[in-house]
Amino acid sequence: LLFSLKVRYPNRIYLLRGNHESRFLSRSYVRMLCIIHRFGFYQQCLNYYGNDSVWNEFMKAFDCLPLCAVVNKHVFAVHAGISPKLQFIRDIDAIDRFQEIPVNPLLHGVIIPSFQEGLFCDLLWSDPAKENGWNVSTRGISQTYGPNESEDFLILNGLKYLIRGHEAVMTVLAFILVLQGNTANHHNKVFTVFSAPNYCYYVGNLGAFVEVDELGYLTL
Repeated sequence: LLFSLKVRYPNRIYLLRGNHESRFLSRSYVRMLCIIHRFGFYQQCLNYYGNDSVWNEFMKAFDCLPLCAVVNKHVFAVHAGISPKLQFIRDIDAIDRFQEIPVNPLLHGVIIPSFQEGLFCDLLWSDPAKENGWNVSTRGISQTYGPNESEDFLILNGLKYLIRGHEAVMTVLAFILVLQGNTANHHNKVFTVFSAPNYCYYVGNLGAFVEVDELGYLTL
């Protein structure tokens, strides 16, 4: 549907890449609540078309998606977050994005450090945390950024907010009112807007969206 809308309204619809828009994750198994889940897209293409040709074409399209956007000159929109390798937004222009996302995931439950991980990976895999600075992520990929890091990035680039997805939250306001370790300690400048309702068909969360006015103020 989103790709169809982009074709119909090329100058009004802008799609950003997330960590699921990758070969690695779209055909991976993940254990949740003692149940094996496949994120589904690869298997879905096999079921519908009998081979992986359609999936491969989508992967090529995903390789072309932009990694972030600045909305109305005030809001930095990105799937996951920032990176210690990111100072100015223009630094992102140096990334060769036309490729698979460079990650080195968990191997049999063991975190294997990756020399490939960097700015590209962090934009699509990092998470906000209550601790200042940069710390290893429990995901086993990328890292977490503290409130001092998000504040420094926003101030340096003349921005008001960072809007991201990447983490399932139960309601629109959950990230503000409940997860005190994240948004509240990022001075209400970092918001997780998770648009996929009932994630993996069992989480039961609501989907959300955000509106940004011409002055950069948000309506959730």
